[in-house]
Amino acid sequence: MMMGKARYLVELEKCLVSLNSEERDDVLEYYSELIADAGLTDEAEISARFGEPQILAEKIMTDYDVNNPSKTSTRSEITTKIGKHRLLKWTLIVLAIIVCSPAIVGIIGGGVGLFFGVTIAILGILLALIIAVVVTFYIGVSLLFSQTAVGTFYLGLAFLCLGFFILASYGLKWLVSLLSRGWRRFRRKRYLRQQAQKVKGGK
Repeated sequence: MMMGKARYLVELEKCLVSLNSEERDDVLEYYSELIADAGLTDEAEISARFGEPQILAEKIMTDYDVNNPSKTSTRSEITTKIGKHRLLKWTLIVLAIIVCSPAIVGIIGGGVGLFFGVTIAILGILLALIIAVVVTFYIGVSLLFSQTAVGTFYLGLAFLCLGFFILASYGLKWLVSLLSRGWRRFRRKRYLRQQAQKVKGGK
């Protein structure tokens, strides 16, 4: 019969009758982290690694020097193990952050810089096209009656710039839409990953 992590810890807690509530909480948190780190999910895996809950409880209480007060071991022994395990875990996390931080910062900075660079470039092009439309249209209208050919040329140039302005506007709209979809997809995947971890942790 399958026994999940939660049930295993419940059975273990029942067997730790000689420990006070604080000591039981420390023990359960310690072994909960060990089981999670090892990726164990059922009775066979957990029992193969740590033994049956009753056997493990006897070992723990022996380490706490409950059943045999004449032993030289003290109750702080397993607490020290818990502290060392937590310290090692957080040390590895901090080291990973320190080692990866330059690359992470570089990637994020590069992505943000690229986004703002492209956005500013497109906005600059749009502004330049607006100015070009206004100037060429004004020149075209001014010369249309005195120099018809030149005026017509500038009016055509104004409409050409207007066409490029519309295309650039659609390009900016497409870029914003693409980034928005990517952000929503990232948040959805992150949410699903968190839910999967919660379900896995609750087994």
